[in-house]
Amino acid sequence: MSEEVSIVLFARVPKHSDLCCVIATINSEPKKDKLINDYHCQILKCRCLIFTEPEVIASPVLGAIKQIYVIVSRTFYESRKLNHHLEKLNMKGHQPMPVTNTVYESCLRYTFLARLAPSWNQVDKYLIQGRDFLKATTPLNAVKLDIVMTEKDMHIVVWALRMFLPQIDPQDFLSPNQNMSSNNIPTHFVWNISCGSHFIHVLPSMNKARAVMFSGKIPESSAFRSYK
Repeated sequence: MSEEVSIVLFARVPKHSDLCCVIATINSEPKKDKLINDYHCQILKCRCLIFTEPEVIASPVLGAIKQIYVIVSRTFYESRKLNHHLEKLNMKGHQPMPVTNTVYESCLRYTFLARLAPSWNQVDKYLIQGRDFLKATTPLNAVKLDIVMTEKDMHIVVWALRMFLPQIDPQDFLSPNQNMSSNNIPTHFVWNISCGSHFIHVLPSMNKARAVMFSGKIPESSAFRSYK
């Protein structure tokens, strides 16, 4: 993986005085699906705003799983279109407040990444090209992206590179006397590895986690019934 060449893009940003930031709170509602928790609702509603309203940039509020930052122009806010849109999503918009560089950058970055997917997919601080990047066995096109905001300008620094994502091999989780590949795992096979030190990385953050079980099928105790 190489980051030798970078491209710097410059763009003007709207005056903060012409924008406003609204914190939208998700109203409590009965959950039709037990798999959907408050975090899922926050992500889903934030993306609904981004993809159905081109005037909006938005981002989940870190540490507040029922709130979303929404930035719009003052003209758009005064038209009351935002309030109407929030009501349809069962959300309540609070009084507008001034836009800060930190919140603007957060909303811009989140909206940018949401609109690029699934053509470009986030893995840690990188974006990897291709919807089926998880299945690839050869190096893939990727970029590292850095966004820097000031009061008047936005600098986007892009590094182009090739990245290889090694796939998990079932043999990595088994004892030396067991021989198995991903193509011949019996559906009844379950291997408890909670006592070992088998570490994996979780997408998209690449945070480290410890694997506790390896199975040839979805366990009966799981709330999920398929991999789709």
